[in-house]
Amino acid sequence: MFDVAFDRLDLAALRAAAALTAEWQRLTRTPLVPRVQPLEMVMAGHAPALVLAQIPDNATAFDPPVQPVPFRVVDVNGQVVLSLGMASPFGVLEAFEHRGRMVVLVTQQGEMPLDTVVQAALSSPNGWYDLQGDVLIVPEQGDPAALSVRSGGVRVEPLSPSRTMWWQRLRPLMYALLLFATTVFLAWAYPRVVRRQPMDT
Repeated sequence: MFDVAFDRLDLAALRAAAALTAEWQRLTRTPLVPRVQPLEMVMAGHAPALVLAQIPDNATAFDPPVQPVPFRVVDVNGQVVLSLGMASPFGVLEAFEHRGRMVVLVTQQGEMPLDTVVQAALSSPNGWYDLQGDVLIVPEQGDPAALSVRSGGVRVEPLSPSRTMWWQRLRPLMYALLLFATTVFLAWAYPRVVRRQPMDT
């Protein structure tokens, strides 16, 4: 038996959970028994778990090898081998130990569908058996990258927020505020303009 937790239940998350469960069942004759539980119970629990987290803070609570925030990957020689900023949506499939049990975490940054992440992870001929390391990064553009983070093969460093990152994060809110302000102004100004129009005689 293993626990399954969603922080946002949608079709993409359901497809991701079903695909992984079916893949694991293919690898064993023992019937698997997934048990859907609230995310809070899984965070505090001790059973093996599959967690599908679309909200970065919920993924971070499990202390995964890679946090779903903009980051760069540096090798043992200090060379940057991968960098993903705010403008680069990506998904992550991670397998790691948390509170003495195994956790498989599927998460994303930048509205990357979770089923797309799992589909990319299982696309090789041998599926789950072909995965290497403890982290698979699936960028929106480019090929997936397998990493061994907990073993010290690479180092993951969060990117410092830049002005560009902050603007990209706040831009939808600024546009919404601008649209709201324009609507309010038009609602205020239109009756006054109409009243000033000369009446036809």
